[in-house]
Formats: sequence, C-alpha cells, structure tokens
Amino acid sequence: MAAVAICQRIKSRAALVDASRNRLLTCEELAGGAARELTAFMRAVNQLFGQARADQAAQEWLQELACADCFAQVGTPEFRQITIAAANRLVHQISKSDPERVIARR
Repeated sequence: MAAVAICQRIKSRAALVDASRNRLLTCEELAGGAARELTAFMRAVNQLFGQARADQAAQEWLQELACADCFAQVGTPEFRQITIAAANRLVHQISKSDPERVIARR
C-alpha cells in the first residue's frame, strides 16, 4: 500500500534524471528507494514507540513526500530529508500528547 501511495505522489512530479547514468528514473526506481527509507523509519518508530506511532509516522512521511522539494532538483531525491522532516513532526505530536515519553527517550 505504501508503495502505491509513494508511486502516485512521484508520478505527480516532474521526471527525474539519474545524472550518473544519463537517463530518466522510472517510478519503480524512485518508489523502491522511497519505500526502503519509509520502511526503515517505520521500523525505528515501532521499536521506540509502538505500532500505532509507526502508522502515524508513515502518514507523516507520506505527507512530507507530497510537499517535498526533493523532486524539483536534478538527480535522485534525498528521501532521508523527508524522514528527518517527518520525524520532527512526529516528535512534536508525541511531545504534545505524552511529554514524559519524549523526555524519557533522551
């Protein structure tokens, strides 16, 4: 399901060029990299905060992907920047609902 959402968001953006190979990147190539990054992010959040927060993290990540500027640049998108932005949003939400949990993790 995440791969479909990722691919839909990627298709709505301009075609990206892989400068190292001098060719356009396919949606499947972009979605594969994005899915790996999203999966790693969800696993980390699940280990720290549980499945409900991991699901929330996925939604935050997909929202960041939808408004990211990473597709405006030439080359492969930096999906790690999306993860950092989504993590920041998630921490703010967790700190509002359970501030002791965030402090305990530091």
